Amino acid sequence: MSNAELLSHSGLFNYLEAFGTVIVEAASCGLYVVCTRVGGIPEVLPQHMTTFAKPEEDDLVVATSKAISALRSKKVRTDRFHDQVKMMYSWRDVAKRTERVYQGITGDIPPEEFYGYYLGQSSEASGDRVRSFALIDRLKRYYGCGVWAGKLFCLCVVIDFLFYVFLEMWFPRATIDIARSWPKKQAQEKSRPSAISQGQK
Repeated sequence: MSNAELLSHSGLFNYLEAFGTVIVEAASCGLYVVCTRVGGIPEVLPQHMTTFAKPEEDDLVVATSKAISALRSKKVRTDRFHDQVKMMYSWRDVAKRTERVYQGITGDIPPEEFYGYYLGQSSEASGDRVRSFALIDRLKRYYGCGVWAGKLFCLCVVIDFLFYVFLEMWFPRATIDIARSWPKKQAQEKSRPSAISQGQK
C-alpha cells in the first residue's frame, strides 16, 4: 500500500459503513483517499485527505479523476498524512479504552471512575451504576461526537426528552410499579492451605 499514491474506497453497496479502518491505514501510508459519502466515512478523515463522491459509479469516476489531477498538480501534500493520522488515531489508545470498558463491566474499577462525573456534580452512583447527567451536559457530550453525527445526536436527544416529558404528564411514573434489581451473586474464593501449612502438618 505504501507504494501507491491513491486509494479508491467504494461504498456503493455498503450504506452502513460505520468506520473505515482501511482508509485510515491508507492515509497513514501517505495515500490520497477517494471514498463515498455513506455511513460514518465522511467523519473518519479530514477533508484535505479525501475526495468524496456520491454512491454512484459515474460520480465515483469523476471524483477519482479530480483526485488524480490534484495529485499531479501537487495540490495535496501526502507526505504529511502519516504524522497527522498518528495524532488522530492510535491502536494503543483503542486498546486502553477497550480494556477500561471490560474493567468497568466486571467491576474491577469503581463506578465513579468508570462512568466519570463533571466538576461540581455529585459523583455518587446509583445501585445499578447508571449515571445521571443534566440535559445540557448530555447535549455537550453528544455534540462532540462528530461534525454531522453530533448535531444529529443532539436533535434525537431533544426529541426524546420532549417525548419523555409528554409521557410523564400523560402517565406519571409514580403510578408505575418499579421492578427490583436482579440480585448479583458475589464470587467467593475458596481458601486453599498453603504449602508451608501443609509441610507443618
